Amino acid sequence: MEYNNIKFKFNVKFNSYGQLDLFFKEIAHYLNIQYDENLKPFFKDNEDTYIIEDVSNLSDEIIEEIVSSFFDFRFDNIINVPLYKFLVLKRNTCLTVLANIHSSIFDYSSVDKFYQIFNEAKANPLENNFISYYDDVNAYLNSSYFEKDFLYWKEYHTDIGEYVRYYNLQSDNYKHIEIPLEAYDFSNFLKDQNTSKFNFILSIFSLYLSRIDRTKGCFLKTSIPCDDASWSFDKDTILKIDYIKGDSFAEYLNRVNDIYSDAVKHTKVDIGYYLDEDLPYYSINDFSEFNEVFIENGEGSAFTMNVYDDYLDLIYNDDLFSESYMANMVQNIKYLIGNILNNPNQQCGEIDILSESEKDLIFKFSKGKKDSFDKEKTLAIAFRENAYKYPDIVAVDDGVNQITYGDLESSTNSIAYDLKNNYGINSGDKIAVMLPRNYHFPEIVLALNKIGAVFVPDRKSTRLNSS
Repeated sequence: MEYNNIKFKFNVKFNSYGQLDLFFKEIAHYLNIQYDENLKPFFKDNEDTYIIEDVSNLSDEIIEEIVSSFFDFRFDNIINVPLYKFLVLKRNTCLTVLANIHSSIFDYSSVDKFYQIFNEAKANPLENNFISYYDDVNAYLNSSYFEKDFLYWKEYHTDIGEYVRYYNLQSDNYKHIEIPLEAYDFSNFLKDQNTSKFNFILSIFSLYLSRIDRTKGCFLKTSIPCDDASWSFDKDTILKIDYIKGDSFAEYLNRVNDIYSDAVKHTKVDIGYYLDEDLPYYSINDFSEFNEVFIENGEGSAFTMNVYDDYLDLIYNDDLFSESYMANMVQNIKYLIGNILNNPNQQCGEIDILSESEKDLIFKFSKGKKDSFDKEKTLAIAFRENAYKYPDIVAVDDGVNQITYGDLESSTNSIAYDLKNNYGINSGDKIAVMLPRNYHFPEIVLALNKIGAVFVPDRKSTRLNSS
């Protein structure tokens, strides 16, 4: 099973460093869980619970580099190693606690309680018996209930290829962009629709992704709190949400509520126990109850939407998506929220998902000089003739890069030659393409057209892992 790291930060107040040190020594007992060669958990004392660094005289840019470097650390080996890192940044009178913790010993539902005890709350969130938790998990995995749930999830994901856009995550480079929610009044809508704010945002996000991906629905990974009072570990589950064009959004929202409830019922442990760890997904998490705690978790997902009480935090892989692309997405999501709040009975296929600013942008770049063309010519021939006539005119502008007709003609010739002679792609071959929305997408499509190959959206079967 593949675990993700849980990374968070928050500001705290302590009367002295001695008080801070005592606190970390206290929590070290609960967090020093490690694994033996058989992947069985055990406690091991470790005095290096945290480090402290004075950043009072450092610039914001350097501090951000320190934070990024700390969060970049990944626990690649869980055998006999401490599965957490703490860094306390002292900036004048303010202390910021950074935590980078392997999710095998911690969970999202404990983070808020963790924050409370840092701020001298009376709750003790770390009294959970981690060893007992793993004993409970192993007991479940050896029970008949596991077999029933496994069969449920196996059938649930038989047609997963129709719900997923397969992004190639080449790196772990992620950025954040916030969407404020203070301009929206959710109270009457949530009451009328008998739903929660999280399920509403979940519906908005899944509908938007289904529309822009042009899939039959959306496939989302999310964390749900445990309903067992004896321990508070979160569990990751999967939501496969159908998108039916003729349904009203209110009907879509009701279905999302049912899908979420059903997934919770069949998720006794993390979904990774049922499914192949290479399963691609988008992510969404409900952190609306957290107090001033910033959670970072983008790894493994092209997009991650963290839902807080008064804002949304959209985490994205910046190797796949440019800042300008994400800025447009933020405007679209803000527009979509307001649009649905005002009229929840719109048909899903008819809902306007583009903001006015993106419409203006599309209109701006869609206007150009009209030219006659021979309908009998192929796209490759027509493009080549146009490139000879207007070599210096911009053909594609993706918001970051601009490429002229002449450059695009030259680059697609090279790509077409390489694909045909070095990769054996010939006329009539069907080629799946998986690229972000930048100038490389039309570039590869045009190159395939020059070969005579057929461009198709990528659809890939997903294998369930029964081990």
